[in-house]
Amino acid sequence: MKSSSKPASKACLLSLFAGFFLAFPPAALGQYSREELAYRLVSQGYKQLNSRNYREAIATLKEVLKQGPSRYSAGALAAIGSAHRSLKEYPEAISALRESLRVNPREKEAYYTFACVYLDTKRYEDALAALERFKLLAESKRELKDAEDLGKQISAYRYMEPAELAIKQGRNLVAKDLLLQAAKEDPSPFSGVIHRQLAYVFRNLGNSSQAIEECQTALKFEPKNKSVNYTIGLCYKDLGQVDNAIAYLKRFAESEKDAEEKAKAREFIEDLEHDRELLAAPVSDSPDYLDALLANGKVHRWAKTAMPLRVYIGRGEGLTGYRENFPQFAFKAFDSWVRASGGLLQCVLVDRPQDSDIELEWTVEDLFKEEDDGKKRRAAGITHMQPATEAYSSFNSNPACWAVGHAKIRIQTINCFSREECTDDDILSTCLHEAGHALGIGGHSAYFSDIMFFGVSNKQLPALSKRDKATIVRIYQSEN
Repeated sequence: MKSSSKPASKACLLSLFAGFFLAFPPAALGQYSREELAYRLVSQGYKQLNSRNYREAIATLKEVLKQGPSRYSAGALAAIGSAHRSLKEYPEAISALRESLRVNPREKEAYYTFACVYLDTKRYEDALAALERFKLLAESKRELKDAEDLGKQISAYRYMEPAELAIKQGRNLVAKDLLLQAAKEDPSPFSGVIHRQLAYVFRNLGNSSQAIEECQTALKFEPKNKSVNYTIGLCYKDLGQVDNAIAYLKRFAESEKDAEEKAKAREFIEDLEHDRELLAAPVSDSPDYLDALLANGKVHRWAKTAMPLRVYIGRGEGLTGYRENFPQFAFKAFDSWVRASGGLLQCVLVDRPQDSDIELEWTVEDLFKEEDDGKKRRAAGITHMQPATEAYSSFNSNPACWAVGHAKIRIQTINCFSREECTDDDILSTCLHEAGHALGIGGHSAYFSDIMFFGVSNKQLPALSKRDKATIVRIYQSEN
């Protein structure tokens, strides 16, 4: 989702240099041996630059300067700056470009290269200012168009980069505003990426209808981008339009060449077909979902004498996707359930897993949860609970509702489908969900907005819903 690249300005830059060299053919310089030698060296340096032999180009172009001042000196310096820019040697590039403009303040290639250097170093306003100077000196419609196209790319990119960071941090409102600014530069080489990212952000904000519109816009710029069909499928799932969701996911699966990605898409389609009735069910007006849990034997309460529950939260340094703030989200998850219980639940952190009642670890391994009908479903986290040695009967006569003796949580550090990095909100939501299981909610809610919903939903905030809170209170109130 989140892929982009910088403007492809190098080809335009090389064509500008080519035009410069052709402006002074050898015949015009026959009587000036120094000028002719300079021309030949510049021509050779340009060929080396065009062949991406940047070190050789720099050495050859410096030979031009050793011949003394000539009409080619400023252009040679600008080309040296371009070679250093291609090598990401930005201080050297800037030094050569400044010298080029000192020799000839109207050396337009130096201004264009300055714009490229400033783009690379994220000095976007300076890049646009350099392009404006170039446009004042441009001598053809082609040069003006190249500058205008690059300007649009810079204007879009200066919003895209902070937007990508905001997405990674889960700041979707900030990302939306930045991307809408970037979209004002449509059409640009980044338009497809921008609208795909807008679709991602609008879906995260719960606006799947707008996300579908952004996907359709993205397809106008990237008609062959098959991943957009996958996103549209997700959006229709969010809207409860299961048939449309399956149709778009099938389009993605049919066009996907990667066997693993194709298999994941088909697996997702099977999940949707399996969950069709639940996803299409009307929203419940019940204040909690305890009765549904009890009916299926999905409540496993901790005994009052087990309080405070000892919780161990592991670390995952070295695991792909792991960030040092993950344990903080795990702690916040348990704290949220404790607060929701009104003090009926109590937890303390311990330093060793062997001393814990509840153990949480991070993993990069694929995780699967098994449904009651035997179907396995890919999951961001799983929780295994062990019964306590002593039984209790005061809570429910259903023998399936046993007391918990120990719980172990495993949470994947990367997205279980895309294998990309998880956002902070993703990790917090998974921690809240799995902590709910570990604290006794053995089953799931059938409704999107609850953190214990059986699937992933954009209507689900990384926080406990009123129904989640009411359910945990009812579970532990009944023991008093």
